[in-house]
Amino acid sequence: MPRVVDHDQRRLDIVEAAWRVIERVGVEKATLRDIAGEMGLSIGSVTHYFVTKDDLLGYAFQRVSEIAFASIEKAVASAPPGLPRLMFSLERMLPAGGRKAGLLVSLSFWGHAVTNPALGEIHRTAYARWRGYVKRYLQEAIELGDVDADIDIDVMVPALVGMVDGLLVAYSLEPKRFAKVSPIRVFELAVERMLARREQVVRPRASRTA
Repeated sequence: MPRVVDHDQRRLDIVEAAWRVIERVGVEKATLRDIAGEMGLSIGSVTHYFVTKDDLLGYAFQRVSEIAFASIEKAVASAPPGLPRLMFSLERMLPAGGRKAGLLVSLSFWGHAVTNPALGEIHRTAYARWRGYVKRYLQEAIELGDVDADIDIDVMVPALVGMVDGLLVAYSLEPKRFAKVSPIRVFELAVERMLARREQVVRPRASRTA
């Protein structure tokens, strides 16, 4: 009787193998053949699911995004409404000592997405979802008086998201610059200036691993 293959799980297994290869050699040098070898499979077993490396890169970026979104949702579920939830919706996208493969995948994905329409659409979909979180919790923070009511939401949301992206790139390229202060702390200090009223900003760092 033929073995039943869980195709969704196989795709995730391939992505996990890709992350391991990427951590060793980087995105540009990683090949589908290398990834197949990491799993002890033929290259045909990988190309059955991902015909090209860009296909795999797009799926890997989606997986990185889903992990981050799950982290946001878990964190805000137990956080006080308003500014703490807003901070979580942004901080959870910052590097925090996790797998460097996720950072490398994101950086490489962005470079390819500029000229690849399919990857560009994946990016737009993921970022629309993320901006939705940020906008929701920024509005909530305004309604609760955590943030001044005259903040222009349509300007502030892309500004906050762009700051996170910039820190992610800076950390990926020059991690030694953050030896004394983490990207999260840099972000918190900037947000204190950008958003906070005169009261102290609530920083949910203690629950970072929630």
